[in-house]
Amino acid sequence: MESDSGVSVTVACRTLTEAQALLGNVKNAHPISLDVPNQQALDAEVAKHDIVISLIPYTSHATVIKSAIRQKRHVVTTSYVSPAMLELDQLAKGAGITVMNEIGLDPGIDHLYVIKIIEEVHKDSGKTDSFLSYCGGLPAPEDSDNPLGYKSPDLPVERYSIPEGQTILRGTLRYQGFPEFIHEATTDIAGAASASEADLRDAILAKATFDSEGKKRIISGLRWVRIFSDENITPAGNPLDTLCATLKKKMQFEGEHDLVMLQHKFEIENKDGSRKTRTSSLCEYGELKCYFAMAKLVVKVVLGLFTPSSSSNTVNL
Repeated sequence: MESDSGVSVTVACRTLTEAQALLGNVKNAHPISLDVPNQQALDAEVAKHDIVISLIPYTSHATVIKSAIRQKRHVVTTSYVSPAMLELDQLAKGAGITVMNEIGLDPGIDHLYVIKIIEEVHKDSGKTDSFLSYCGGLPAPEDSDNPLGYKSPDLPVERYSIPEGQTILRGTLRYQGFPEFIHEATTDIAGAASASEADLRDAILAKATFDSEGKKRIISGLRWVRIFSDENITPAGNPLDTLCATLKKKMQFEGEHDLVMLQHKFEIENKDGSRKTRTSSLCEYGELKCYFAMAKLVVKVVLGLFTPSSSSNTVNL
């Protein structure tokens, strides 16, 4: 969009300094401070533009869409369609605007390719008996240096139009050990005699059902999170929010690569009764001092390519 002659972009954040930092030296763009709950201010800014790209938390998308309906402006998001957003469907159609959602990586690229394959199978009078889809945004293997192997889904079966499917699964990829750690370590660990490391460790191990190596991994992970530490923490609303705030500090990408992996696997029955397996895979690494793989695939590639076409109510793929 930056290179298109005559296209100007406004970046709105609650604080002006954040908007300025996001823009950097981007041409034809300017930052503003905007508080989304302020309807009058939101409407005024929306009215100045042809398309609104909402990358704020999904709980606020409906507020943005309502403003776009009032001002008859198109909206694009990368988020799943929430019930609050779906309720605005008829109002958006009545206003003659396009509200495009789920146009990123997952959801987004996965939807586009899945529909392409399923339509090809149906066109040849075949059936898709099984569809498996996995996607994960991860640290690159060389930067996966914590016990979780991680740093900082809706299942739209009916939209895929495969009523014949016997198996449909969409999962999230994580490095080995992550599910076991989360499942066991966050399930009812209360009941220790005291807050000492020994008592907490004994209480956790008494409830864990893994073998010796699995238990060692859990304790190692909790020790890394500093669960057993006496250091002061900053409370953040409730225990879960406090834990999330702690993890956010410890799981930053600093001079490191991220990795996105996406794989689809289709089990197909052809018209003549023969069977075949069709697999598609995507593997993308982030670039240092440039785009993270997640940002590249969600915003730069998919959202960036789709947005200009929204103003004409057409999509060219």
